[in-house]
Amino acid sequence: MKTNIKQFTEYLLLFIGLQLFSDCYNKEETEKDPYAVKYSKVIHRYNGINDTLKLKALIFLLSNLKDQFFLQSEWTDRLNTVLLKNDSITVLTLIRTNDSIHRICSSVFSTIQDDSVITDSFLIETIDRAFETRKYKWSQNIPFSDFCEYVLPYKTGNEKPENWGACLNSEQYLQKDSLKQIKTVFEAAAYVNSHLNWIHATVNYDYPIDLGFSMSKIIATGTCYTQARIALFILKSLGLPGVIDFVPSWGNRSDGHYWNAVIIDNKAFPFDPTGPNIGFYKIQFKGLGRMPYKISKVFRQTYAVQSNSLSQLNNSNEPVPQIFISKRLKDVTNMYTPTSDIVLRYHSTISRNFAYLFTFNDKIWIPSYWGRVVNNDIQFENMGRDIVYLPGLYLNNDETVPIGNPFILTGNGDTRELHPNMNITQDLQIWKKYPEDVTNNILKGDKYKLFYWDFGWISLGEKIADTNRLEYLHAPTNALFLIRDLTKGKQERIFTYENNKQIWW
Repeated sequence: MKTNIKQFTEYLLLFIGLQLFSDCYNKEETEKDPYAVKYSKVIHRYNGINDTLKLKALIFLLSNLKDQFFLQSEWTDRLNTVLLKNDSITVLTLIRTNDSIHRICSSVFSTIQDDSVITDSFLIETIDRAFETRKYKWSQNIPFSDFCEYVLPYKTGNEKPENWGACLNSEQYLQKDSLKQIKTVFEAAAYVNSHLNWIHATVNYDYPIDLGFSMSKIIATGTCYTQARIALFILKSLGLPGVIDFVPSWGNRSDGHYWNAVIIDNKAFPFDPTGPNIGFYKIQFKGLGRMPYKISKVFRQTYAVQSNSLSQLNNSNEPVPQIFISKRLKDVTNMYTPTSDIVLRYHSTISRNFAYLFTFNDKIWIPSYWGRVVNNDIQFENMGRDIVYLPGLYLNNDETVPIGNPFILTGNGDTRELHPNMNITQDLQIWKKYPEDVTNNILKGDKYKLFYWDFGWISLGEKIADTNRLEYLHAPTNALFLIRDLTKGKQERIFTYENNKQIWW
């Protein structure tokens, strides 16, 4: 009896989904679902052959098609022509011309909606290509919901739709005979990763817009973002539930990072394209000889619109930071690191529906995540620990304003507010301005300036170092500090001073 009820429920949900795209709607209902008429042929194709799963896949693609877009310009078309004709263009040349190309291209893009170029035949190719991958033994047990989100979509970013499956058909290492020894998702993902050494990794170059696989293969150069997108095309081609996850900015340093992961039983097993084995790193990333990179937030790029994304909830009522403009961002921080929910309480009314927690990126405070304002409380979910956060509001045009003191979210989930106390002072012995290597030591002869935070950086004065350390007397306790080399150097890092030591955040 239970099985019959389950089957009945599934067919009922499918019937409701079909009605959403039926061309039997009256005019008013059709206007609500314009894809019902536009793609009626492909709807009837799968309905006619009674292919329930492919029909569900089509519904998933169409129900999340609105606002999918790509960028296009005459300049990038010309650039593509040059790149296609010239086999001698090197990575160094691409890097050297990168700034000028971006300046030329950035102001002349047109935003084109995907549904203006997607045809019935393209949808059929996309769906049939995805279902072909279900023949692989490692993909046969992937839940259908994961298949729809991670394997089925025709794009990995905001590139122009193309039949990239055909581009990959000629790759010898993806032929059936080359894959016969592979049995598991892990083995398949590792196999893909071992064949990505043709990608030239660089931190200095990305094409001005997202590209499809065919042009990406020709250029074969890019940052971690481009590398992750290229890898994702190939993961999809083998029916692997792959994703792009990313940190917009680390919780204790500048810059961020994109990487791939395969999803198994709702767990993420991450890897860098051409990097170590699947699942090699989890909670902390670490560069060679560098301090661990702490995670404040990890987001996942999705094809499906996320109903709890800030852009979807805000509905354009308030200005939001650029990072949160997309409706297709999923917070997956708790897949990577221990997190805590935070509630900040204020006595005065906050004149916004959303507020933010900011992290310091070596120069400025940047938004890490948003929280709902409920009465005078702000609720932040799943924040990474062992990080200093600053609560504030986003006004417009990247203008921000703090609304409270910075605080430490400790490793065990407690919070400790950093409010400078000028009544109880301390003497500081400063040996470094940043905890990476010897170039960040205090250098004799350089001029330095020490600051503490109190709703802005407050100077404690300038000093020229006469030894390899600086001494500042009568500095506030319970404060957040920043030391700046006025002579040279760019790296700076916030710190507290505890037990006669600099503690870096």
